[in-house]
Amino acid sequence: MNKEDIQRAKTFFEQDYHDRGKIKWNGFFLSDHTQKINQNKEDRTTLHEWLDETPVHEMQRVCQEAFVNYRSIILQLNSTTSDMTVPEPIHALIRSFNEEGLWIDKNYYPFELIRHLEVKI
Repeated sequence: MNKEDIQRAKTFFEQDYHDRGKIKWNGFFLSDHTQKINQNKEDRTTLHEWLDETPVHEMQRVCQEAFVNYRSIILQLNSTTSDMTVPEPIHALIRSFNEEGLWIDKNYYPFELIRHLEVKI
């Protein structure tokens, strides 16, 4: 580079070039945010179906099998969501259980509130 090129570049960056800074960053953020919102809409529009009802004695057996063998379960509550749709099944490990219900993480689920319970294959 000669002195003329260096002077031309210096003049360009001092007088003509304007960094878009935050405006440019907001454009990136907006596209990522829009993509996440659209993904959430798709997730919410996924309709789930009711799974078969599981008797309480079978739920107790499933809990024992899953807990002893450290296997995940699929659990569906016997209630609808706030928008009156079928709830999404819960996939988790049982932390503990007794004859009346089970614990997943810090949540307790009595068997009478559970519609379906099975060991995840």
